[in-house]
Amino acid sequence: MSTIFDKAPESATDTSAEEYSQDATPAPVPAPTTPPRQSADLSSAGPNKPESTPRSAKPSSQSTHAFVEKRDRRKRLGDLAKEMVPQLAEVPVEEFMEKLVPGSDPNEDVRKTFKQFIGNSYDGKEDGMYRNFCEVVTSFLDSCGKDEDRLVVKATAQWPDTSAGDSSMDKDTNRQRPDLMVYPTTEAAKKAYTLSAKDINNSRRKDRAHDARTSWAWSLLPIELKSDEHRERPFQFSAKGFHRSTNSSDAAVGLGQLSEYAWNIMRWQHRQFCFMLVVCGRFARIIRWDRAGGLVSSSVNFVDDPTILQNFLYRFGHMSREERGYDPTVTLARQEYIDEMYSCQKELSTYQQQRFAKAFPKETERGQWPIYEVCMRKEDVVTPSTINCDEVKKSASRLGDDSASGGPCEGQEDERAKYLRFLIGKATFISSSPTGRATKGFVAFDMHLRRLVFLKDVWRVTSVPTELEVYERLWKHTVCNILTPICGGDVGGSQSSGSPSPQTTRTQEFVKKQSVRVHFRLIVYQVCKPLTEYSHSRELICILLDAIECHQDAWLKAMILHRDVSVGNVLIDVDTKINDNTIIRGILSDWDMCKYKEDLDKGAAQRQRSGTWQFMSALLLKDPIKRHEVSDDIESFVHLTNWLIVRFHPHNLSGQSHRQLLLDYVTLTYDKHISKDGADVGGDQKLIHMRNGEVGFYPKAQVLEDLTQLLAEMCKDHYATLTLYTQRLEGREDSKTPTLIVGEPDGPYRRSRPTTNPMINYPREPKEQPAGKPTLSTHKAIIDIFTLMTHYAPSGDKCSDQFKMLWVISTSGGQKRSLESSEPLTSHQAKKAKGDSREESSGVRGSSTSRTGSLPVVDEGAEEAG
Repeated sequence: MSTIFDKAPESATDTSAEEYSQDATPAPVPAPTTPPRQSADLSSAGPNKPESTPRSAKPSSQSTHAFVEKRDRRKRLGDLAKEMVPQLAEVPVEEFMEKLVPGSDPNEDVRKTFKQFIGNSYDGKEDGMYRNFCEVVTSFLDSCGKDEDRLVVKATAQWPDTSAGDSSMDKDTNRQRPDLMVYPTTEAAKKAYTLSAKDINNSRRKDRAHDARTSWAWSLLPIELKSDEHRERPFQFSAKGFHRSTNSSDAAVGLGQLSEYAWNIMRWQHRQFCFMLVVCGRFARIIRWDRAGGLVSSSVNFVDDPTILQNFLYRFGHMSREERGYDPTVTLARQEYIDEMYSCQKELSTYQQQRFAKAFPKETERGQWPIYEVCMRKEDVVTPSTINCDEVKKSASRLGDDSASGGPCEGQEDERAKYLRFLIGKATFISSSPTGRATKGFVAFDMHLRRLVFLKDVWRVTSVPTELEVYERLWKHTVCNILTPICGGDVGGSQSSGSPSPQTTRTQEFVKKQSVRVHFRLIVYQVCKPLTEYSHSRELICILLDAIECHQDAWLKAMILHRDVSVGNVLIDVDTKINDNTIIRGILSDWDMCKYKEDLDKGAAQRQRSGTWQFMSALLLKDPIKRHEVSDDIESFVHLTNWLIVRFHPHNLSGQSHRQLLLDYVTLTYDKHISKDGADVGGDQKLIHMRNGEVGFYPKAQVLEDLTQLLAEMCKDHYATLTLYTQRLEGREDSKTPTLIVGEPDGPYRRSRPTTNPMINYPREPKEQPAGKPTLSTHKAIIDIFTLMTHYAPSGDKCSDQFKMLWVISTSGGQKRSLESSEPLTSHQAKKAKGDSREESSGVRGSSTSRTGSLPVVDEGAEEAG
């Protein structure tokens, strides 16, 4: 039987150039030289060299794509604590103050004005500590500044942050309330945290003198109070030692709580680091958090000897914003800049106006989502000498041409500085982890281009190329369907310094094997739609085909492997123009997890994999030491396709009556995992589907049925050549890990899509097991399949998000069923859900032992529209 895998149509894309020996080693393409604006001598940043693979499986990075029970607060906080323990270090308090807390101490005359801690106030419950602690800390802070420079301490335990939105992340924020907060006294800050008359009247607390609302956007210093016998105290305080028993779930909850506080501050604010104070009875510890972890001072008895606490709070009150951890390159926007931005709103495209309304909130919301200006340096601007395209030329014109006149005229430099500024408001995406890359994404207004652009903010490791360097290499090799960077570079320190060093973490100076991270910022010209906002199945197919062709180009031309194909990293560009006609195209974005071909042989530096768990290949999930290869990324496109279809299109598992079956399918196929030998292992159901050529559900639309069946047969052909390897993974036979890397192409590139419908006999019956090269070692088969599907007529088959009904699942007895159920669909259940006359063999198959746990989503990126 002739199939798509036997003969490609004459008009299809010719990708045969990929079919060459893995032993053919091409001359390596040298990595681009790091520009001066990004270079930094980090040899003194810490004693530990960074790992070559910066990503790890982290419970806090659980994606919104996973259906784990997020209502279990103790479990969530316990998982976060488990993640953070290796990233914490105890530092003697004297060394902590000397190295990490800048400033001078109060003299004796100033100390005489301080109130004293009353010992018995700290021998009972925590709410009994509030009054005395607030009064004493207020006396410290009052000695540090006046008017708007003055700081205040407020009791916030009863008052949540009401600025949270509708997302599950925002609702979580709403429940997190430290006991006390130190705030600034600016008018904008007071507007955010001051209680209304209605709030005060509704309060049941008798002592409301220090009460205020939690406001993460304006918090300077969270203070957590616990009694000496509190079960959830995170560390040892009065007793010797640092961590409490690792077997104590209560202690883990306490540590997870502190970690969430740190995440909230760095989520809502533009920070390099933040301080925190933890009080337990008569003892206290100071914590400094950054994106590499946390440094915890040794415990001090502040009742018997308040000197350390006095010194810390006095120094804190006198610190500059940068010394308190703020990023000095981000400041509250000037009103004239804001007015200018709003005056340009109507000049934007229809889509950009929609994004503008979401990114820059109404004035009534400014207290919680202030508008900031982000300053980039001249050296950060990408020029046509690096990337020669119209968008870069427009952007680079902000630099002007000072050479002809000998430099800018008087006053011109100030005006020019405006063109290096970008205004940002509410973030479109924020990483859910307090440490790591800590990706933030913003729709930004470019003061020079007078249009929206996209700003990406990350904390990178130094052992891999920056994402700007990757884009320069992609553009150099004319890779299609990628974003256009216009500015980028490591973020400097104080603007007053002539050549500021990059902003770096400091935790690695005290935590063994922890990598230094550097603050990096990238701005791209396009503002794209997330993939989930595609209109119908044909548009989805075209968008994914564009992304696949980009992936192929990147590998064959630039020799770059993406390594994180996921729903958040395929975007829809709606503003591209060709001959004055606006077209829609797919974009493959977020290349900060990629590897150059010449670096792939170095292997992984850690057991956890790079990528987003739901879309990783079955082999990567089953084998933690397997090298990430081209075939893994191509398989990720298959999982991404199926995941989108089962979420947004009618199928045999659609509808309320089948929601339990849909939940079982989604959790088994995309979320289930176990911990084995210190690594996260999963992919059992994926492996069954790949090996047997099964999909597990039946789309109603013919085009999607054909697409999923063709992709399943393609994967079956691929896995049929890996039988011995998969048997070893299942404990049935010993074999070696395969290597599927292909070498340098030796033929021409033909990238145009066919204009006529190719006659392809695609498989309807199981094929005999093929022999030879694994199918997914090249892009040929998957491009042929998607190309064929573009010839189906558009249809209005996209439905509402079917995953929304999966968050609350009840049994017939009214009890909630665990969203991490590991029980597979039985053949009888699959048959009952079908609603047609297909064979049972196409249903969800396979069995596995019951295994649950927090999903180790190893990618921090979610749905970023950059």
